[in-house]
Amino acid sequence: MRYHATALALLVLTTTTPAQAACIDDNSADMSCNAPSPARFMSVEPSSGGLSEGARLPDNAMVLINTAYYGLPPVESGWWYFKADGQIYRANPSTRVILERVTHLANAAFKS
Repeated sequence: MRYHATALALLVLTTTTPAQAACIDDNSADMSCNAPSPARFMSVEPSSGGLSEGARLPDNAMVLINTAYYGLPPVESGWWYFKADGQIYRANPSTRVILERVTHLANAAFKS
């Protein structure tokens, strides 16, 4: 009998969405609880903080690789993506002068 209860619990947990599982965990019989829906993408607005265009990147700025994973457009000749102070910048790799802040173009995979 314990085997059947375990199998049933496993079946319920594997066939429900995370929101439904949260409702089940809360013992809500009608599944109308306010569980958050899982989001795949989030919109990131440009913030007022950070470095400005024309400024030089700090020495601890890192080159951002695998930019397609973050939803950024492909790199073109003459500039690279850099990460500094939780922001993404397009900058000249030889002079490290910032051309543009592009954090708002990144998807939810980029976490500051």
